[in-house]
This record gives sequence, C-alpha cells and structure tokens, in this order.
Amino acid sequence: MSISESIANFFGKAPEPAPAPAPAPVIPQTDQAFLQSNQPPTVAPLPMDQFKDLFNPKPVEGQPLPTMADPIFQLDPTAMQAAAAGLSFTDSPDMAGLIQAAERNEPGALVKLMESVARNAYVQSTTLSTNIAERAARAMAERVTNGIPSSVVDIQSRQEVSALNPAYSNPALKPMVEAIRTQIQITNPGATPAQIATMTNNYLNQSAQLINPTPPAPQTGYVAPANGLTMAQLFN
Repeated sequence: MSISESIANFFGKAPEPAPAPAPAPVIPQTDQAFLQSNQPPTVAPLPMDQFKDLFNPKPVEGQPLPTMADPIFQLDPTAMQAAAAGLSFTDSPDMAGLIQAAERNEPGALVKLMESVARNAYVQSTTLSTNIAERAARAMAERVTNGIPSSVVDIQSRQEVSALNPAYSNPALKPMVEAIRTQIQITNPGATPAQIATMTNNYLNQSAQLINPTPPAPQTGYVAPANGLTMAQLFN
C-alpha cells in the first residue's frame, strides 16, 4: 500500500479508483456481414490460363542452334562462279614452257599442257572436297553433341508422362499427348523431365475439366441470400 493510500485510510477516505480504459467499439454482427459482403471479390484464375500462350511462337534470343534437319552449307551459285573465276590451273613453273611450246605447235606440247592443267584441277578439287568433308563432319558432330541434352529430356519426360497415367499410352490418345508434351518441352527449354510431365498432365486434366465441367454439388441447409443479408435482418 502506498503512502497516499495509508493517509487516506487513516482519515477514512478511500482513494479514487483509476479510470478504466475505454472499451473498443463493437461492430454489430449485421454490420460485419455487410462489410464482408462489400469486399471486392477475389478473381479466381480461369482454367487453362497458364497454357494460353503454349502454341504462340516465342521470340528467339540470339542465334538459334541449327538442328539435324538444317542444311550444313548454303551454296550460292553466284558466289561459286565468282570463286571459280579467281582460280588458275596454269600457275605451276613448268606451265609457261608448255604454253609456249603449244603455241609453236610443237609435237605433243598441247597434250602435255592439257594433262598438266587436268592434274592441277584434280589436286585443287581434291583439296576443296577434303576441306568441305571435314567441315561437314565437325558441324554434324557439334549438332549431335548439342542435341544430346534435349534428347535425354525428351526420352525421360515421355516416360514420366506414361507413368503419371496409363491412359496416356492408349493408341487413341498417345499422338495427342505426345504433341502436347513436345510443345511444352519446346516452350520451356529449361524444364526438367518431371516438370514437363507435370505440366502435360495438368494441361490434359484442365482441358477435360474445361470441356466437360463437373456439375456443382447440391447445397443443403440454409443458404444466405446473395445480397449478404442475415437471418436477423430478414425479421427486422
């Protein structure tokens, strides 16, 4: 007991109690229902929203990697003619003497000149063919190497999809399932096989639900009116 309380008790006067804190305002139940009914409605995502751009082509960033179906070389006839015009098959040291001898109509000089030109053309043609073959082999090996990760994901995601639902292996459904799975893999190049399989399964299930929606379950008991009125308001 404090000193002030002791003195007040001594003179027979009790101290005044401290004022109680003001109570928090109580919102009536009907007002709470009114406030809840006027809240902005939560917009649920529509079915298939996440797949609406699945079949829309996406812009390619940078230079796309060539595929096995792309040609290795793009031959330009005009450029080939220009390159051939710069070639010479008479630049060897012995060709000058053979040309002069052929001009003098020496016996056998023209034949030797033609043989020499043919040999030079053969050597240059063989060198060019070898370079083209080596470049083609390196380009094809690079394409095969670059395509290995995508091929592995393709095989694994196909197995994952089949494991999710045996119905996807039905001959009547398999072509459609494969087309959707392939498109999802193309659209999501960084996805794992499990992610591709899950997205494929979601696409098929949501498609079925959108085409043939499940009817709502029948409601039992009292259902509040759409305007948010309560039972207490109906009797007022």
